[in-house]
Parts: sequence; C-alpha cells; structure tokens
Amino acid sequence: MSSQSLTHLGDAGWDVFRLMYIHERLFSAAIANDTSWTNQRASLGFTLYTQRPTAINGNDFMLIAMSFITEKDQRPFFDLWGVKYSGEAGNQVAAYGFTAVKKQFWVVPNEASAFKDPLPTPVLINGVSPWPL
Repeated sequence: MSSQSLTHLGDAGWDVFRLMYIHERLFSAAIANDTSWTNQRASLGFTLYTQRPTAINGNDFMLIAMSFITEKDQRPFFDLWGVKYSGEAGNQVAAYGFTAVKKQFWVVPNEASAFKDPLPTPVLINGVSPWPL
C-alpha cells in the first residue's frame, strides 16, 4: 500500500499529519533493502532517488513527502519559514510539476479564552502586506 493511495485530505487539512506519519513508515520500510527501494520509490514520490536515501535529512524528507501527499509544490512554504532543504530534494519536488503554494499565512486569532477560526483572508508574506491587528 502506498501513501499516495491514502491521500484524501479531509478534516480541514489535519489529515496531513496522519498521512505524513504513514508515509514515513512506508518510506522506512522501503529503504530497508535495494529491492524494496527499487519497487517502492515511485509510489512514495522519490523517483529521482535511484539509490536508497538512507541518510536523507528530515527537512528533505518532509519537503518531498508533504509535496507528494498534498500534490502541491511546498518549496515556497518551506522558504517562507526558513526551512533549508537540499537541491536534490528541491529537484524531486520540481519534477512533480505541481502548482506551488503561495507565500501566505492564515492568521488564527488567539483570544484569552481560546483559539478562533482563521481570519477569512490570508496575509501575503511579501514585505508590504500589513499584519492584521
């Protein structure tokens, strides 16, 4: 079973955490040996990784897996938060051809008693957009 077959993001997007966890489990099993990796790498979204990426760092894995699961190029989101990733991971995500996410932030007001729903309009992170007060 591949995580791609499980990617039905529901629950207002919170399913992504469950799917990332499943993806990591499948990935860890796939890198156990060369045969497993060869057979499973495409279904995990690692088509450019011809050799088992046994030493892949967490940022690279998260970028590739998050992009593959959401079917969105998450590089702008990682760049927005200053999360570093390798050129190899960036190339893998580019190879998907997915639409890039916008550099924007959904503000969730924090009242004294509880969090509220996000504001209806995101803040573009472009150096000139005002922060909602």
